[in-house]
Amino acid sequence: MKTTTRSARGLLLGVVLAALPAASTPRPAEAAEPELAGLAEQLARLRGELEGLDARLEDQREARRAQLRGLVAQRSALELELQREELRAQQLGERVAKAEERRRAADSRRGHLTTALGPALSALADGVRRGLPFRVDERVAELEALRRELDAGSVSSADALGKLWTWVDSEVALARTSGVHPQVVRLGEAEVMADVARLGLVIAYARTADGRVAVAQQGATGWTWAPLTTPVEQAQVSELYKAIAADTDQGFLTLPRPLSAVVTTQGSK
Repeated sequence: MKTTTRSARGLLLGVVLAALPAASTPRPAEAAEPELAGLAEQLARLRGELEGLDARLEDQREARRAQLRGLVAQRSALELELQREELRAQQLGERVAKAEERRRAADSRRGHLTTALGPALSALADGVRRGLPFRVDERVAELEALRRELDAGSVSSADALGKLWTWVDSEVALARTSGVHPQVVRLGEAEVMADVARLGLVIAYARTADGRVAVAQQGATGWTWAPLTTPVEQAQVSELYKAIAADTDQGFLTLPRPLSAVVTTQGSK
């Protein structure tokens, strides 16, 4: 636009200079008047064009200034957004670092827990094997299955602890209740199916379909099923089965070996 304005001004100046020699030459007044009138008209026209160019130039300058102000505002907004993103990135990095620290601590705790679970499973399994001969294989199998899962890494130590706690709850329930359950027992040299009457995890009796009765006894080599052959012992055990079947809240029963004292049965089944 500056070039255009200068060109217009140069053209106006050229017209004026071109008119000067003609004006300096003596001419008749009648001949000079039309020429001067044309020159004045041309000057007025050029002046109008020049003013128009100046106005357009000023408009363009104002538009450029507005555009520049907009760009400056955008730059400020982008810089502010960049600062916010940098702050969020810093905060996110701090959270990631803390999460990683917690993960390492959790891994360490899980490692200690996994190390402790192995001996605990073994101790519990040994305790079941040494305890009352009631579904020993089934109860130990749950612990062995949990150990295999833990060794294979298919279960986390936390989940394994939860499963172990559930197993312990079931053992506590067995210790606090009574019931009759079908189970294979060894009588003499043969294994037979019997109904086992369990009083917690302390006393157990077995009764076969053919009427034989036995009691679980612990000896030097472990537990065995000792037959009860006297009519009195068999009658006492029969009363126990009736009491458990009736779900009697409380009552007094005289039980044969291994305990001859009076035993109170509460909350059967």
